[in-house]
Amino acid sequence: MDSRTQERVERWDSRPFDGDLPALAAGDFSGAVVSDGAWLFVLGGRIVGVVDGAPEAFAGGSGTAYEAPHRALPLLCSMKARCGAPRGTYDTTETPLEEIDRTLREGSFTGFVELSENVHSGDYYLVYYGGRRMAVAYVGDAERLLVGTDAFERAADEVGSYAVVDVEIDVRDVAELDVEAPSGAEAGSRADGQRTNSDDERAEAARATAESRASEPAAEATEAETDRSNDEPPQSTTRDDPAFREARDEPAGESARSKPGANGDGALEAADRDADVDDLEAADRDADVDDSEAERESLRARNRELSATVDRLRSRVRTLEAELEDARAGPPRKSAPGPDLGLDEALSQTNLFVRYESRSQPTLGAAREARIEREAVDSNLRLEYHTRFDDVGATVDGDPFEEVLADTMAFRFLEWLATELFFEIRDTGRADALADLYEGISRIDRVELRSAVSLGDGRDPVEFDVVAYDKRGSPLLVAILDDSRDPIPRERLESARTDASAVADRYPEFAAALVVARSYFEPGALEVVEEATRSGFLSRGSRLSYVNDPGYHICLAEARSAGFHLTVPEL
Repeated sequence: MDSRTQERVERWDSRPFDGDLPALAAGDFSGAVVSDGAWLFVLGGRIVGVVDGAPEAFAGGSGTAYEAPHRALPLLCSMKARCGAPRGTYDTTETPLEEIDRTLREGSFTGFVELSENVHSGDYYLVYYGGRRMAVAYVGDAERLLVGTDAFERAADEVGSYAVVDVEIDVRDVAELDVEAPSGAEAGSRADGQRTNSDDERAEAARATAESRASEPAAEATEAETDRSNDEPPQSTTRDDPAFREARDEPAGESARSKPGANGDGALEAADRDADVDDLEAADRDADVDDSEAERESLRARNRELSATVDRLRSRVRTLEAELEDARAGPPRKSAPGPDLGLDEALSQTNLFVRYESRSQPTLGAAREARIEREAVDSNLRLEYHTRFDDVGATVDGDPFEEVLADTMAFRFLEWLATELFFEIRDTGRADALADLYEGISRIDRVELRSAVSLGDGRDPVEFDVVAYDKRGSPLLVAILDDSRDPIPRERLESARTDASAVADRYPEFAAALVVARSYFEPGALEVVEEATRSGFLSRGSRLSYVNDPGYHICLAEARSAGFHLTVPEL
């Protein structure tokens, strides 16, 4: 028996055991007995399992008897001590516990379900005998015991993995064993030094009790209680607690049993013992173990049938999992009515426009001239687009064009310029130091993506990821967007500076060049900016990060998951 099960058993109420098995049977004992390292599990006076020994070996021996606080516990401990590999393991999110419980009860299952893996609140067990179910739970670090409906409802609400384990149980009556009650000096005297019956009378009473248990529970309870009052220490009050008597699970389709009334201890014990007998199969009621081989074979056949049912359920689960994966993948993509383009092709044929709901409402230009709140401009500003292809139903690599565009680094960069950077420059008092950039943002009318700027005089045009124009078509701002995870080297900045200076030489309205990195800039790249500016980007001169000849701002920014941030110059 595993150590955890043994620890739980040893927490039950205990008393010395003198080898008198018939006395346990007559007293309707439910619990466990340990003697010389062997364990015997007893339910309602009947043996439901033995570990590391034989039932006959307990007769005449000595040890300790542990009385279970609930009759499901000795049956569960016996099953756990004798079980093999699980028949199947399931997840509650895919196969709810109520569903497997219904299947097991309908299949007359004998065994148990253990819900403990990936469950942090405790260990939960459903114990079955011939399809009849009892529930047990050990909750919390203190392993508080719950039984019956409370335990089942708690288990059904948990999320985790559970195992289904089938176990064959051989129920035996003590009266059928070839044992005798202790006699003479072996038995000794009880605490009061007296014995109420001779050994022969006790054995005869045990056999008579086993034969009449189903028909005369009340009389049996009175007789057993009288015998126990003289021969054994008092039972724990836990057994008489109504909470445990009411905790047993009701079988499907069976009306609730009546609760014991306040008509004396004998009636209470009789009602509880009758419930014990009712929770065992009809095969146990006649106490004729020797003649029950046919019934045990029938139980084995039902277990085999249930195993087949479990296999079918596992197959069904696999089928449902496959269907779920197909559903998550979504229906086959239907061919869109519009064109399907690559990303570079789509962006190169797209223009963005800075527009307003109403020119009478706050604009970037008005905010540059007067102190207007950012929220007022944001609520009026709109970014619109125009394509040189039919954008109705258009897709980019199979995804809707409009969704792809809004998620591009270029589109989000323009949003940042118009709705954040402009106001950061103003609110940090850098409007004069970054005057060309500040004014240039407010004058943006149209933006081309993946565009080339003509230099005239037969020179090759220079390409940028973003080119912003004013209403007259003169370039105001250019941007290079690096979406890779590699840092920006010095050579990249030198090329950007050369191209931006060529644009500034050709177009006097040119205000700024921005290089945006998703990663970061190497020290050599920062040196390029410092060398290009008039007196270094750390200077406190009248203009920040300004290339004096031909005259424009060169700025560096980083793109993070939270947005864009200007790093050179520092605001």
